Amino acid sequence: MSRQQLEALHALIRARPPHTASIAERRTAWEALAARFPVPPDVMIEVVDADGVPGLFVSPPGVAKDRVLLFFHGGAFTLGSSRSYRELVGRMARAAGVRGLVIDYRLTPEHPFPAGLEDCIAAYEWLLHQGIPAKNIALAGDSAGGNLLVATLLALRDKGVALPACGVCISGWYDLTNGSESLRPEVSRDVFVPMKLIETAPLAYLNGADASNPLASPLLGDLSGLPPLLIHVGEPELLIDDARRLAEKVRASGGVAELEIWPDMPHIWHFFGQMLDEGLEATDKAGRFIKRHVGG
Repeated sequence: MSRQQLEALHALIRARPPHTASIAERRTAWEALAARFPVPPDVMIEVVDADGVPGLFVSPPGVAKDRVLLFFHGGAFTLGSSRSYRELVGRMARAAGVRGLVIDYRLTPEHPFPAGLEDCIAAYEWLLHQGIPAKNIALAGDSAGGNLLVATLLALRDKGVALPACGVCISGWYDLTNGSESLRPEVSRDVFVPMKLIETAPLAYLNGADASNPLASPLLGDLSGLPPLLIHVGEPELLIDDARRLAEKVRASGGVAELEIWPDMPHIWHFFGQMLDEGLEATDKAGRFIKRHVGG
């Protein structure tokens, strides 16, 4: 990493509208930011309806069509889209040698918990109904999408549905009760996620539901029986202890959790691979992890 790359990324992050801006303004700004990172011309984009859940298949050339990375995007449950995540999903899918599927789960405040989670579950079960075996599916998600990933695994397990081969959790927010020790703004170096967002976003998402419900805060649930997880988090992140706690609890429950803490990296740095070397490196690592587990 060059210091210039990181400083340029920090400047880009700080230029976003403040958390106090309207949701419409923040959504528009995020889509404009994502448009700075075009999808390579060799990647095929296909609109899909996954049992009522809209999304995009993102297929780099030469990937296995019977193996799929299902991606749940971040955005504090309120913003982000399949369009804004096409580039990242395509990059990760290329590294893994699989097709990517990124969905537009329903967002809050229009559609509070559990609507978005229900869409994630539906998209996964749709893949199964298309004849893609569970062992050929990987899940990935960043930030709020990491929450949805782990919650989806818990819901599928409890329904008796075959679980995917693995999961990649990026800068995830796994405890909406905000019980992690690292949520201390006075010592934080997190340039991406303000503490005010940590305090208010769960209220909009939950809309009165209990934050300790394991499907809202999967870190508080029974984490036994999950597939192998790769957990990425940046060392300056407010949410670093959510990642640590997730890894510790999965391991204590008999599962496999590979935790990687990346020095100096901001929240969801993978998204910024076109301007940050570590974003490319982290995506490649995620792809290799998926390749190691999918199809086994």
